[in-house]
Amino acid sequence: YAADVTGECLCEMKMGLHCSGAIEDTDVCYPSMHTVALSSAKILCPSPKTECPTPEPPQITPAPGPVCESRRTDLQKYHRGEKIVGDDIWRMVAYRGYFRSWSECKVNSIMAFDTVKSITGGDPDLGSPNENCGSKGQGYYNGPGEGNGGKPNTPGENCIPLGMVAIANEQSTTNYKARNYWNKCKTHCAGSKTTVTNSCWNNCQPDDNADGATFVIKFSQEAQLKNLNMLDIDEPEGSVKWKLSGTSSWKKERGHGNNSYNKYPINLKIPQNGKLIVTCKSSCALIDVEYDVCT
Repeated sequence: YAADVTGECLCEMKMGLHCSGAIEDTDVCYPSMHTVALSSAKILCPSPKTECPTPEPPQITPAPGPVCESRRTDLQKYHRGEKIVGDDIWRMVAYRGYFRSWSECKVNSIMAFDTVKSITGGDPDLGSPNENCGSKGQGYYNGPGEGNGGKPNTPGENCIPLGMVAIANEQSTTNYKARNYWNKCKTHCAGSKTTVTNSCWNNCQPDDNADGATFVIKFSQEAQLKNLNMLDIDEPEGSVKWKLSGTSSWKKERGHGNNSYNKYPINLKIPQNGKLIVTCKSSCALIDVEYDVCT
């Protein structure tokens, strides 16, 4: 075989051979069944089948996508007994009791509760770490938390110090308002970030409401809600439930019991000025909400 300038196959015939011609796949010359007395000649044979090269796709530079940041409703800047407000993206309030339609009796009673350094209100079920966590080994220690739900190697294991969490405070002034209580704590405690006096600790005794709490977290911009983290949720289904404002359907959840750490996936987008409503039937605390914001 030889190739001409057009890339087609030239089959050289010699005496005693002839070109198969009709065979497209191989274009080979076979021995003739009859002697052909011909001088050497060249005949154009069908071109072999060839695969055309696949053209490379054009290089397209994708448009830059949004830049997303993972955040949480961080409560660690607060002191025990201080009123929790929020930051530039979220605001939080808490009301005593399981969710219902409030009127004038709806009072914001949100307060920071210290789970590690000082358990107040007779609430060791809100302590962290659990008192048995030292058994996990190096790096773990027995904390002030009490309750089977938070023991190590259980679904509700509570072995990481949680610091400040949010509660609906049970204690208040005689008119059922928490404002004066907050002011007392701020005067003695939050006003001095470095010096904590005995007066502060004596006067600021947060105590979560035994009859439950409802937390409302409002987001000033669109966000992707990922997880809701709660402390000390009872086991029956519906012990805690959540929904987004503007919707009627509640997502009912189970807890892992006394002193348990509970993570509930949300995986929903909340619009600007939307609210996440979380309510529990008995003693509980909100650790934080994990979310993404994109620009």
